[in-house]
Amino acid sequence: PLKEGEYYFRDLMNLKVYVDDNCVGTVVDVEEGTTSNFIRVKKNDNTEALVPFLPVFIKSVSLNEGKIVLNYIEGLL
Repeated sequence: PLKEGEYYFRDLMNLKVYVDDNCVGTVVDVEEGTTSNFIRVKKNDNTEALVPFLPVFIKSVSLNEGKIVLNYIEGLL
């Protein structure tokens, strides 16, 4: 069983990514890193960004709603 705040990579795929109430893209991949994992976000302008999957960047994850809400930090996307 997973601990609270942990997710299977497959469960994060295709979730919509939001900053506040604005959808900024979709998760297209989850990548393992040495210090943290990353979600690869395909943004609405068809560019991609890697976002560390850490609480400082991830405000909330709702599998039921199909979305991830980011704590937006300048330069993140």
